[in-house]
Amino acid sequence: DGAAGVDLATTHLLDRGHERIAWIGWRKDSRIGEDRRSGWTRAMHGRHLSTTGLASRTEDTVSSGREAAAVLLDEASPSAFVCASDTLAMGVLHTLRDRGLTAGHDISVVGFDDSQVSQVIQPGLTSVRQPLEEVAVEIVRALEGLLSHPPVISPGVLLTPTLAVRETG
Repeated sequence: DGAAGVDLATTHLLDRGHERIAWIGWRKDSRIGEDRRSGWTRAMHGRHLSTTGLASRTEDTVSSGREAAAVLLDEASPSAFVCASDTLAMGVLHTLRDRGLTAGHDISVVGFDDSQVSQVIQPGLTSVRQPLEEVAVEIVRALEGLLSHPPVISPGVLLTPTLAVRETG
């Protein structure tokens, strides 16, 4: 549940006192990206905070995250970023470093996917962690149903991610 994961990340930052939380996500034609973005919108609007001017849609590359962060910093002055991926968050970290800002101290950053890089980079990147072991169990369960005689088609399962809190958030 990407929306729940991003809602969790955004709420975490809101609870830490941030009110101008920027979103860097994927292009509008990305169904997964729009699902994740809806979590940011839901959390911000749930606290009666505006999202106007605080969002950017881009490609999923470090350089795109870097460019989007630079524009948002100049035009919207966010105190935190939530990103659709750790890749985009890495771009934000580069922009902050280039500007002499410290992630987690000056501006908070949260990624999505809890990649290996997020776990080893300094400072550690706060990131949404998907329940991959549960995903594997559900895939096997679904395959067993499809391969049984007669086949059994189970309804889809929506799994809730958690937040791996590290130094940046």
